[in-house]
Amino acid sequence: MTAKWKNGFNPEVILEKLAAIRTLDGEKVSFSGFEYSEYIQVLKSMIDIGEEISSEIAHGLIVKGFHEATKKQELTKNNVITAVKKAVREHLGKPNEAYWLLTTLNINVINELPRYSVNGCSLCFYKHLPKKYRKARSSALSEVSSWLIDKDESFSYYVVAHVSDKTEHEAVEKMLDAIDLLRGIWNLHINKSMVLSFGGRKKPINQITLGALHTLHDKNGAKVNDIYWYEPDHYKNHSKVDLSKNSYETLEFTKSVRKALRKNSYGKDVGSAIIRYTRALD
Repeated sequence: MTAKWKNGFNPEVILEKLAAIRTLDGEKVSFSGFEYSEYIQVLKSMIDIGEEISSEIAHGLIVKGFHEATKKQELTKNNVITAVKKAVREHLGKPNEAYWLLTTLNINVINELPRYSVNGCSLCFYKHLPKKYRKARSSALSEVSSWLIDKDESFSYYVVAHVSDKTEHEAVEKMLDAIDLLRGIWNLHINKSMVLSFGGRKKPINQITLGALHTLHDKNGAKVNDIYWYEPDHYKNHSKVDLSKNSYETLEFTKSVRKALRKNSYGKDVGSAIIRYTRALD
């Protein structure tokens, strides 16, 4: 994988504008005015790093490489792309680290859910919070605002996702995508109706939704960097889903859809569409 300028763009134009607002003092670089934010967004759109690195990380690497290039007297497209390539190589050279993401689903614990492997992530479901995560989870719950989460997570399934990746942000993005792909397939099968809402708090159309809080852990269950992710629009009054009546049909539907995704040459794109579908209907 390497960085390259996208076809159809003329990077010299935006680099000239950035050079015009740059102040270079030795290796210290600063930019004047409010145009910088606009120009850097345009620059990000001109460089292709590929799909293996998430867009958030890719944009960060572009900015990192650009700022290294600005330390040189002449700001050229060759200097910039060379610096971005170096930033990408350094990122890819980092060793993978193992991460575990803990969240909940509004599925009643009377149901039995199997373990899944989705896009390189393992997903395990627990009727009770595993002991090694309890201290870190309790600490995270005590730190968040009361409007964010109802601390009573009874009758909800705990989900523990696991993956190895370069950074915690990439790992979390990959694990949430995996959970939402599986959740999206389930919702495709059990969502019964669409509802028009006029005013007031919107209720999710999805039957199965994520809990409000997602915490990141190491192999021992401890928190990673005191970071947590949350759902700002979490609907607390959503009822628990009981899959027991048609769990066989839902699980068989899940199996057939995943098999079709693996066989289809556009399976990755369809999977992304399912993720967008379920997030839109949350």
